[in-house]
Amino acid sequence: MKNEVKIIFFFVLILAFSTNIKAQENIKKVIKKTTVAMLKAKSGYFDMDYQIKHMDDKDTEFVNYKGYYKRKLLDRLGCKYFVSQYNDDTLFKQTVFDKQNYYFYYNGDTVIRCYNKEDAKFMNYQFSDFSFPIFANLQSLNLFTGITDVKQKEMSEETLFDTMLCYKISAYDVYENDTSEIISPIKEEKIFYIQKSSYLPIKIIQTYVEYDNSTKDTLYQTIISTIKDYKPSKGIEDEMFSIKSLPKGLTISMYSKQEEQKQEELRKPLSVNTIAPKFSITTIEGELLSLDSLKGKVVLIDFFYKACYPCMKAIPTMISLNEKYETQGLVVIGIDPRDNKINNEEFVSWIKKKEIKYRVARVERNGEIINNYNVNTYPTLYIIGKDGKIKYGEMGYSEDLENNINKIIQQEIEK
Repeated sequence: MKNEVKIIFFFVLILAFSTNIKAQENIKKVIKKTTVAMLKAKSGYFDMDYQIKHMDDKDTEFVNYKGYYKRKLLDRLGCKYFVSQYNDDTLFKQTVFDKQNYYFYYNGDTVIRCYNKEDAKFMNYQFSDFSFPIFANLQSLNLFTGITDVKQKEMSEETLFDTMLCYKISAYDVYENDTSEIISPIKEEKIFYIQKSSYLPIKIIQTYVEYDNSTKDTLYQTIISTIKDYKPSKGIEDEMFSIKSLPKGLTISMYSKQEEQKQEELRKPLSVNTIAPKFSITTIEGELLSLDSLKGKVVLIDFFYKACYPCMKAIPTMISLNEKYETQGLVVIGIDPRDNKINNEEFVSWIKKKEIKYRVARVERNGEIINNYNVNTYPTLYIIGKDGKIKYGEMGYSEDLENNINKIIQQEIEK
């Protein structure tokens, strides 16, 4: 009897193993056919909804992308995809998360962006700086890459989505919480709805789950991309991607080396030994804080936001330096321009969980202090000396951060 049970169990294992192998082979076939279908999409029109719920936000943001593309033209211009949306006198328009419209123009080799149709002040971009992928970034970001490496992957062949028969592929990995890290990933999942008749993806759901070991909070981020409409077309001419007319008051200047250098400077921290821009901010405790009021102090500023992993890595350094030098004249200020949707009570609670004792302020995302201090990467860190000049500026986080900053703070305090 025992031998019979062992034999049955053995055959069940073999059947399960062979069934799983067949299922994985089917998934590979669908992925391959979808990739081929994507590559065949040479030109056409699409309408895509994009939703994102950030790690640090309870609300979901919505953006709609629609327009035309022509891959052959765009390959020649040095980018994978470029979409256009006609809107009266504009070549195309992009609506961004803060519901502000950006208008773009293309004059043959330069993309020009302005904030509204009447604004004659605009920014110039080379084509390589500016490309819009279609199909929810599927091709350009290679979202299928890695599916064969994940531990868990499943496919349903008869899933109905919006009256369309689809393949549904789920791929996910689960990780152990790394307690040595401030924020540790614990799950990543991608779900693809692929139309059976065309093998084109019509919906992609991406979910990322992380655990904050310092606050004991579980963080979620979800991105949903849905193709509402797609019409392949062979009749799209290159002229569709040329400017037909410009709004009154706007002129086009050619992209120049000087403009490129100017834009590059805006992406760097302020230069050492230059006068620090003045500011006036209000902390979350209601304290009015200005650079003038801190004259004679050494000031360490950390521009950060909650969902920024490098920012979270830098916070313990800020806490350590504040504890070490606060009584010797150091003022540490954390400035958050990205978490304005979180109510103050919830934000203060998070600050306490992080055990942050230094001053923290919340400012507008495109506020004066953000622009004046060239903040476009997070974290961005500055040390301002007693003489009101920049002594240190850095964008990003490194493991040597505390040692580097510590030396400069000591020097400035001793002056």
